Amino acid sequence: MLFHVINDRYRKKRAKILTTHKPLSVWGRLLHDDDLADAIVDRILERCRMLTLDGLSMRTPSTSDLTTQTDALLEYAVDNGPCESSAAQDCVL
Repeated sequence: MLFHVINDRYRKKRAKILTTHKPLSVWGRLLHDDDLADAIVDRILERCRMLTLDGLSMRTPSTSDLTTQTDALLEYAVDNGPCESSAAQDCVL
């Protein structure tokens, strides 16, 4: 199913946003098919912009982590203008 979605978006040159916490090198093992994973990764990487986000998690933040992230987001907004999204986690720092 994932291949069909990626392949359709690839053929029509449509945008796609993917997030993963798994390295691309293990997708074959995760999908239980190395050839299928290679085909998916090839279509994704041919026309991609890859962003690697390092830093504190917004998913399970501690109070001090949340304060640090909020301060960083506010500092970014002051320097670059407000984020267009209504959700702070959608703004990439």
